[in-house]
Amino acid sequence: MPQIEQRLSELKKEREALQANLERAEPVVNLDVAKIQSYANAFQVALDSGDAEYTNSIIHLLIDKIVVLNADIEIHWTFC
Repeated sequence: MPQIEQRLSELKKEREALQANLERAEPVVNLDVAKIQSYANAFQVALDSGDAEYTNSIIHLLIDKIVVLNADIEIHWTFC
């Protein structure tokens, strides 16, 4: 029992240290709403134009990368 209590105490300390690191490491995301709105407007114009090449070029500008892992798909945007 004392060994379990000691291990539990060590794990609690480790959890607290990890939580403190996480709080310090949280990224600050500064999203420029005007910039995102301009991207959305450009995308809408591309869709309305009916020009597939123009639409694809706008999509390529908006997407930084796409990560596919098994059945999960993540889209990383250039503005985030």
